[in-house]
This record gives sequence, structure tokens and C-alpha cells, in this order.
Amino acid sequence: MENFFSIWLVPQDDDKLYLENIIQKLANENYSPAFTPHLTICGDITITLDKLKSAFDNAFNQAKPFKIKKTGVGQSEDFFKTVYIEFEINQELRDLFLKLSEGTDKRLIENFKPHMSLIYKKMPKDEKLAIIDKLYLKNEYTIGAAYLTAPKKGKRDWYDVKDWRILYKKRF
Repeated sequence: MENFFSIWLVPQDDDKLYLENIIQKLANENYSPAFTPHLTICGDITITLDKLKSAFDNAFNQAKPFKIKKTGVGQSEDFFKTVYIEFEINQELRDLFLKLSEGTDKRLIENFKPHMSLIYKKMPKDEKLAIIDKLYLKNEYTIGAAYLTAPKKGKRDWYDVKDWRILYKKRF
């Protein structure tokens, strides 16, 4: 298996269900895949799984649930940011990002743009804007878990989101 991983922050139960319902509704209406609501705190990681598990455990060992605040809703041409919720970088996100960066591949905090996607699909801009216009979203969400994930067969299955595997979980 190819070494290609991501680390997701996942909302606590009520917020997770709230977002799952939105994602499922958008998936049904737009013939797109449903997926676990998540904020990718670290993606495209290519180190060994053992080293990554160590960095994961170190980052989340003392983690407690924390809130993230919505700053906006956006859309883009990027498949993984078709329509998404943007979040501010609070102290908890910053600390977790820096711990993971230290244990993985030294990422820059300036490049971290926290968001949760609501749909994955290539679609015209006017359709994405119409989705955004109809959305009603809460302003705050509680993060309560971290997942270490990987595409089913490595990078070549990157876009096959329904088949991503959860390799390791930590609830806070």
C-alpha cells in the first residue's frame, strides 16, 4: 500500500449528525458522494504509517473537545472545496496544526485554510452559488474526534471519497 494519508478533525455527535444531514441532502440532490463531515487539518501526508501514528498520538493525546467558528461559506474549482464552510484559526487549531506539522512534514501555518466541505463534485459556478444561497448553517461547531484516513488504494483513488478508509480514531 502506498503511504498517502490525511488527518481529519470530526465534529462531536450532534454537530456531526447536523452536517451529515446537510451533506447527504446535497449528495442526493446533486448525484455526488456522501462523506463524513471533517476538517482536514493535515492532508497529502506521505510518511510511514508508524511515524504518522506517533505524530497523531502526540498531537491528540491531551486533546479536549473545542469549538470552531464559521467565518464564511465559499466555493471553488477545487474538487475538495466545491462548496465549503470556512473557519477561523483559533488557538486549538493552531496548536494541533503545529504539533502535527512538527511530527510529519513541517507545513507552514500560513498555508492552513481550515474548512469543511459540504459537497465534492465538479460543477458550474452558478450551481455552487445556488447551493450556497439555500444553505442555513450554524456559526459554531464542536470538534470531538480526530481520524487518520487514507484512500482505498493510495493516491490513485484520491477522488474516490466514498471508499476512503479510517485507519485510526481518537475521541476527545
